[in-house]
Amino acid sequence: LKNFKRWTAETCLPCPVTKCEEKEFYFTFFEDVVQIPRVCDLVINLQQSIQQLVTEVLTYLKSWQKYRNLWMYEKMSVCEKFLNQNVSLAQLDEKFIYYTQIVNELERHKPFHDIKSIRVNLRPLIRGIVDHAVEWRNTLGNILAERTRQQMIELHEHMVSLRNDLDKNVKELSHFKTVMQTIQTIQSTTLTVELKIHEIQEIYNILEEHRIKFPLGDMIMAYHLEKRWKKIYHSALLRSGKLQPTKAKFAEITQKEIQTFSDELAKFITKFRTEGPGTVGLDLDRGVELMDSYGKEIELMDRQRIELGRVELCSATGPRASEAHTLMPFKNCTVYACFFFCSPTLSRKCRKAV
Repeated sequence: LKNFKRWTAETCLPCPVTKCEEKEFYFTFFEDVVQIPRVCDLVINLQQSIQQLVTEVLTYLKSWQKYRNLWMYEKMSVCEKFLNQNVSLAQLDEKFIYYTQIVNELERHKPFHDIKSIRVNLRPLIRGIVDHAVEWRNTLGNILAERTRQQMIELHEHMVSLRNDLDKNVKELSHFKTVMQTIQTIQSTTLTVELKIHEIQEIYNILEEHRIKFPLGDMIMAYHLEKRWKKIYHSALLRSGKLQPTKAKFAEITQKEIQTFSDELAKFITKFRTEGPGTVGLDLDRGVELMDSYGKEIELMDRQRIELGRVELCSATGPRASEAHTLMPFKNCTVYACFFFCSPTLSRKCRKAV
């Protein structure tokens, strides 16, 4: 109303500016109109309506803050951290479904929202949220696809290594050890490998279901790995059967090596009792030095014990072979008994070194 200038008498021309104490002053109808009660009520109602309308608009816009996590965090690092938790396939699928539901829900949403006399344009907001949700889904899917591909490559290389070791010609004891240990590895890990392959296949099914782009060759490779592993497993069973006559021959050689190791172990026990850390008396510094040197020898002999134990199990035949599947590893091995014999004579620190 203060901008509603008065007119000059008997004209429709606005009154000229009047200077009052070096300030410009306009004659308006404000002084007259403001005294009318109805006008005052209308002004007050208008201000209240505007304030209420702005509040409703802000309240509605705040309801969209439930999507703020989509743009508040760095996508790559969050997705990598999520996958580093070794989440299950069900959790992965739930995460993809979450982003897909956001996209589907907003694509069906009206592009505007009317609040009394105001129409809120939602197109830019919806487009931005959908883009963020799709980017989250694609980022998670791309990282998962790349990691799965690396797992397949490692599994393929592992299969190639097993195949090469399995197909070696047995001409000496070292070759026999390699082949038998490979057969044992294949038989003991077949369930784990099959589950891993099925998990990889299911991951690609999830990625395909949620429209995550990945090389089709990777999915084909996942199913080829399953066939390749079955062939390796059947080859291991066949090779194990063919090596049965050879086991008796190498069992004799192994027993000789075990006897040699037992003799060396007996000499070591005698040396430990007569020259070991327990013979230094009060010279603790000398005892510490001997503990280090004897600890290295014990560690070396322990590795020999484990290796001979594996070979003894691989070359076991008859009842001995069946026990190898039911008893604890190396529990029934001669070399285990020899090594266990010396442990009561060792000091507490020496046992820790072992």
